[in-house]
Amino acid sequence: MNIKHLLFAAVFATSCLSGAAKPQTQPQAQAQSQDNAQQQVQAQPQDKGDAILGTYYIKDSKSGDSKVRFSKNKSGTYDCTVIWLQDATDPKTGKPWTDLNNPDKALKTRPIVGLKIVEGIPYDEKSGQWTGAKIYDPGRGIKANATIKVLPDGRLSVSGKVLGIGETQYWDRL
Repeated sequence: MNIKHLLFAAVFATSCLSGAAKPQTQPQAQAQSQDNAQQQVQAQPQDKGDAILGTYYIKDSKSGDSKVRFSKNKSGTYDCTVIWLQDATDPKTGKPWTDLNNPDKALKTRPIVGLKIVEGIPYDEKSGQWTGAKIYDPGRGIKANATIKVLPDGRLSVSGKVLGIGETQYWDRL
């Protein structure tokens, strides 16, 4: 059985499962399979750096669990934004947590949810990792040199170093 027959069978089975009234003709199935193939190509990352795109869960016993999302900029670099906090409200104020530990007094009132903790990190195709930007830790109010890798299991290895001293966290893909 060649690829055209397999695609026709797959399209036929899909149309039957979706409740279509009659099976497609072979020309219709071929056109549909070409459309599906184009959609699949478009759904695949256009750039190896796009492997970082998505939402991640961060387990943190010190400052509470959170979720972040990586997105791509028009420039081709990547940002990471906090989208959820396990404990979203400061018990002292009853309001959403703000960037209290930021050394810049003007930034202490910005909310943590919605905060970009990585801005403009490029993908280095040679090393297969994202590096060359800072990562901000709002729990400590520090910026560190970031190195990020996607592990074979889909998790991210996120390392930050300041003056040669660093730590690595593992973020789970959702």
